[in-house]
Amino acid sequence: MQPNTKDLFSKVIIRQYVLPDDEHGINKSNLSTHVDHCLSCNDCEQLSELIGCSLIDYCFDEAEQQNKDVKSLLNIALNTRVKIKLESDNESALLKQGFFGEALLYTLLLSYFGAGTLICRGRLFNPASRGETPGYDAFHIIEQQEELDLWFGEVKFYMDYKDAIKSVVESMKKSLSVEYLHTNLMAIINHENYLHNAKMTSILNSWKESGFLVTLDDLINKENIKLVYPALIIYDDKNMDYDEIIKRSIQAINEEAERHHIVIPGFCSVFFVLLPISDTRKTKLDVIEWIKTRRS
Repeated sequence: MQPNTKDLFSKVIIRQYVLPDDEHGINKSNLSTHVDHCLSCNDCEQLSELIGCSLIDYCFDEAEQQNKDVKSLLNIALNTRVKIKLESDNESALLKQGFFGEALLYTLLLSYFGAGTLICRGRLFNPASRGETPGYDAFHIIEQQEELDLWFGEVKFYMDYKDAIKSVVESMKKSLSVEYLHTNLMAIINHENYLHNAKMTSILNSWKESGFLVTLDDLINKENIKLVYPALIIYDDKNMDYDEIIKRSIQAINEEAERHHIVIPGFCSVFFVLLPISDTRKTKLDVIEWIKTRRS
């Protein structure tokens, strides 16, 4: 991890409360199997710097970062690990890129939840296609005594909270399925030399050597694997009172969940991380400037 990333995170991202919260009269979402986390940002300029630093960690593990400065790492990342074309993409195209939220999700899972990296997601990027990397937005892991928790999350970084929530909930029908998990594990297996958890590496290698004759359902039961699905939602606060925007966000999640008839499978845990900020557009543009000034 970049030297100042942890310090920046602790300074910039503030934990307000978890849901349900009786004091504020706000329940957790109807979809959540665990508490929802409500965060705030106390400095959007530093948030941009945090996202920039997080981008490096999102793209490279610690061994790859050794003996390389920020300039070198950013230039390698822009060419081989992430879909950003600073010179050719117009502002509208740049603002739609997924790396803003994915990089912050990486640091959030590592620094806030203590979920170790299974594989740096930037490694899954295909420079030949130059398209967004499909699959979960993060690949982290927590190894417990009797359970292996795969923290494979999702993030939306939109101006409007309703649009962000609609997109997250719509994707859950696919993302919380055994079939989708299977597809993502196949992608990871192709990069088995870069996995950072010995137990999961051993499980996947054994599965591969068997010719994948064991179904993923059986593998999940045998190895006691659980999919933990944190959904990070970053959006404009619309100059609204903090508690009010959180209440409206939870209401929107519940409405979308009812509309899409979302059912959480037994092997999944789901919760939301809500982060309203003052200006998502400016924050993203500031990240672009941070990258530009440090890569040249």
